[in-house]
Amino acid sequence: MVTFNIPQEIERFFEFTEKSDFEKKILDCGAGGSKPNIAVFSERGYEAHGVEISDTQIERAQKYAEENNLDYKIIKADIRELPYEDESFSFAYSYNTIEHLTKAGTKKAVKEMLRVLKKGGLLYINFQSTDSAFIKEGKDIGDNEMLDISQAGKYGFEDTFHSFYNNDEADELFTGLKLLHKGITSFDYIHNDKQCQSITIDYIVQKE
Repeated sequence: MVTFNIPQEIERFFEFTEKSDFEKKILDCGAGGSKPNIAVFSERGYEAHGVEISDTQIERAQKYAEENNLDYKIIKADIRELPYEDESFSFAYSYNTIEHLTKAGTKKAVKEMLRVLKKGGLLYINFQSTDSAFIKEGKDIGDNEMLDISQAGKYGFEDTFHSFYNNDEADELFTGLKLLHKGITSFDYIHNDKQCQSITIDYIVQKE
């Protein structure tokens, strides 16, 4: 049984996938960590696959699977170059991962996720909003992109990117797709004794 609080965005995407007649085969792009959302789908009977670029995060997710008797497969790979054949999955998602790519990298990642998604399949992605009261520490590299060194080593990286999007900026990434849901999600948290707010722009689309 999943032992962490399931994000409402993941639950919403699950509700959409459950309405589909497609095979329950799903890809999590950014699947690592000690609270892996891939576990939600695995527990509910999906053939769950994931990609993750951090060895540390993969180890944490694998440990969670072992401790909770879950069956999912995570491999080390870059979401900008997925090691799968075209149309391999019925569903794919990226939760709180795209924000760690540059915007150029994000375009490549979205293209790759759509490539491995079956026609008629569903895709969920969220983007960090420019309205976030989010810790923006590091070097400004332009176009609301930051090279962040504030959590060096925490996830197995020496640095990472944070990219922020205006409300309609990411719409162009889904041109030619059927938009099923677009919304805003926010939550408050404390970081280094500072009150912060994360605001994401959430998309669920269907490949046509």
